[in-house]
Amino acid sequence: MTPQAALQAADRRNAEALAQIHVEDRQIPGTVRIVLPDHDRVRPLVLQLIRTPVPPGAIEFLAESERLDLRNLADVIAHSRLFRSDEITDQNDTVAPELDGADYLIWFQVRSLTPNNAGPWFGHWEMKSARNPRMVPLALDTGTPVGVPRLESFVNSARVAVAELDHRGVVAAAGGMAQQRSNGSGIVIDAQGHVLTNNHVVAACPDLHVSDTNGGTSHAVLVASDAANDLALLKTDRHWPAWASFREARALQPGETVIAAGYPLTQLVSPDMAVTTGSLTTLTGARGDTRQFEFSAPIQPGNSGGPVMDLSGHVVGVAVSTLNGLLVAVATGGAVPQNVNFAIKSATVREFLDANHVAIDESGSRQGIGATAVAELARRFTVRVECLR
Repeated sequence: MTPQAALQAADRRNAEALAQIHVEDRQIPGTVRIVLPDHDRVRPLVLQLIRTPVPPGAIEFLAESERLDLRNLADVIAHSRLFRSDEITDQNDTVAPELDGADYLIWFQVRSLTPNNAGPWFGHWEMKSARNPRMVPLALDTGTPVGVPRLESFVNSARVAVAELDHRGVVAAAGGMAQQRSNGSGIVIDAQGHVLTNNHVVAACPDLHVSDTNGGTSHAVLVASDAANDLALLKTDRHWPAWASFREARALQPGETVIAAGYPLTQLVSPDMAVTTGSLTTLTGARGDTRQFEFSAPIQPGNSGGPVMDLSGHVVGVAVSTLNGLLVAVATGGAVPQNVNFAIKSATVREFLDANHVAIDESGSRQGIGATAVAELARRFTVRVECLR
């Protein structure tokens, strides 16, 4: 398949999904302006993904593919009729676009966090209103099935963001829509009921529950979140008998064995905790992100927020994402990446928890205990995080 044919096929799939999006029957009485980055603004994000030589035009193909995916999400908001009226526009500067008379602004912010744009580039969805300039993150719920349910989770995140910006209570989904469950994983941090997970697992979720391997379930509330680092802190009403121990300052080493635990694809396969083994591949994450590392232990939807551990059972990272193999295969002429996954480094986790006055356990000094023993240890502090919409 040529790059042009691949883009046309993606456009057709997007159109087919768009036709199935639920049209809201309870509209937000306001206008929304949706600002997307143009092709040139997306290129820095794509350039960070390319680590090996690629065929001519691959970077342009990847940039255009990414832009089409972003446009599809904007079209989903428009097609849902969530707002009274909408306007979608492309522009090069998406760091702080203007409302231009709209009641709400949704935009995909692309920026570098270092002077002169010399460092890593990041992209994420944000929203603000004319009444409240505070930025509220939007996100797809990766715990929902791929396709229409995941696209509609983006609409729901916008609905909840409006409620937060306007200081209302959380607005329920439109009448007639069935409740949907989505899930990720989490890490018990202490005996006081704190659970760590990814922000994208719990963003815009009105009803959170945490369950353990024994089937016990506790209600949870979101007490802190960090959209930039994709971390969230939950508080449950349970006093957990065991919690995770994080590795001390000893540096990570490429090639060392790591073990991932979590609750992937529980609606399709086993509801039990799954464990996979691999190695730490590189000390940076997606697009050269120094806050993450790359590892090869296989993960699936639902692993997000779960622990990545060393052979002593100490947590060294939090699983966050995996590389889109289909996209890379098209861009490279057929090479399918195997188990290219990313985790947030424990140092970033420490900073997040310290900022929220939650201590982590670094008292453990276990030597290597082997993968089987680590899996058994993980059962004590790895939990399933479930969102009911």
